[in-house]
Amino acid sequence: MSLARSIERRGRPPVRLAALVASAILVGFAAAILGDGWIADPLLPSSPYVPVFIAAAFLVTLSAHIALEVRGEPLYLQFTEIPFVFGIAYLAPWQLAMFWIATSAAITAFKYRSPWFKAVFNSGTILLKVALGYEILEQIGESPASAWGLAATAFAVSVAESTGLVSTTAFVRWIEDRPFSGLAGDVRGAGYTVVGAAIGTWALLAAVVTPALLALPFIVIGLIWQFGKQQMTDRQAYKDLMEVHGFLEKVAETEPALVLEEGLEALRFALSCEWAAVEGPDGQTLAFVAKRTDAQSPSTLTRPPEATPSLEHTLSNRSRVVLGPTLQNRGSKRQYGLFTAAVELFDTALTRAELQTKLDHDATHDPTTGLLARRGFTRTVDTSLKRTAGIGTVLVIDLARFGEVNKTLGFKAGDALLARTAERLTETMPPGSLISRLNADSFAAFVDGADHQDAMNMAAKIRTGLSQPIDVHGLALSPVSRIGIAIGPLHGAAE
Repeated sequence: MSLARSIERRGRPPVRLAALVASAILVGFAAAILGDGWIADPLLPSSPYVPVFIAAAFLVTLSAHIALEVRGEPLYLQFTEIPFVFGIAYLAPWQLAMFWIATSAAITAFKYRSPWFKAVFNSGTILLKVALGYEILEQIGESPASAWGLAATAFAVSVAESTGLVSTTAFVRWIEDRPFSGLAGDVRGAGYTVVGAAIGTWALLAAVVTPALLALPFIVIGLIWQFGKQQMTDRQAYKDLMEVHGFLEKVAETEPALVLEEGLEALRFALSCEWAAVEGPDGQTLAFVAKRTDAQSPSTLTRPPEATPSLEHTLSNRSRVVLGPTLQNRGSKRQYGLFTAAVELFDTALTRAELQTKLDHDATHDPTTGLLARRGFTRTVDTSLKRTAGIGTVLVIDLARFGEVNKTLGFKAGDALLARTAERLTETMPPGSLISRLNADSFAAFVDGADHQDAMNMAAKIRTGLSQPIDVHGLALSPVSRIGIAIGPLHGAAE
């Protein structure tokens, strides 16, 4: 469910309208606070390249931030305070707002690909921060060139940034219908803007004392950008690892028979793709899952003929996993690395599921005839009798003189006779019957809800079918069978 739909269901206005109204209110506050001061001259003279430096600094600080942990709580430092300090000192208010809004809109649109109304709201917040910063400094009445003026600049920037941060978080809490009691934590986090303001003020002091030191902020911001970029890469790698780990947990908890479909859905979800499919070596689709809307049912989900995969990988059994377009904006290298890791785990899960299914089959089935063995038969019959309140029929079939076949013709001939007997039983019994080989020369069959006459008819049919000659290594053998019948609950109840 989208954010806009969830907001409408809670009685909140659409997020676009709310963002437009909130940004209009912020712009109104900014206009009222600064008034005619928007067209005032810069507080300090500057070289022509200083505005370029400030714009570049905004681009860098808006693109990367540093994540720290203070007393167990995450803290994100973006350091937009550094170009903010220089903007207050060297630019007119309208220039600073223009540079800041332009760079913020560019980052919002091209880096984060956020919707347009977020850029509009950010613009209103920026205007409020610029207005507050200049107004506080004007009320104090100190120039940034003096010691007190530098302290006042740091104070003004810190207060303006904190106000903008709290305004944004308050708006988000209102839109998402979250309690405003959490704003106390946001206010504490906003207090750390003094760190960026202090760094910017020291850099401004160096530039005021010696203009050549204006390169110092470039160095500081470059280090911040590099450190933030590395942290962002590490966080992405950790996030991808957690997504793969979550996928692995999901597949590990899945029944072997369901790994193909449920594991494929977990793979699609972990990689945020529109659809995912597994194709056999002949190109036939073995499984297909897709992102489903509320109006769709699983039966309507089929792979469109024109669907073009964005990623594909060949599994160890020569099948192929193909994925549709991704729903998240990840870099192609990162997406492929995550895809490769997840698909290899999926391949391993499929292999394990196939092996587990084979082991389960071998543990409950007779290898000579392929029928259920005694253990699997009794377990299944017990389950069925519990379901039908003890109503059912068991027929036990013994092959007479089977031991003589093994002694005279060998074990291979005996195995061939058993296999053909199993085929005859399967052909003779009604569909849905449960057939088992109990031991060397005994078979059993179970039927739900048969009465005495039905049981006698089935026994006669079995004897007739088994008495027909069976070709075993060129010899025609006519097995003789003895059949016992137990009808529940007439002849006893299951324990």
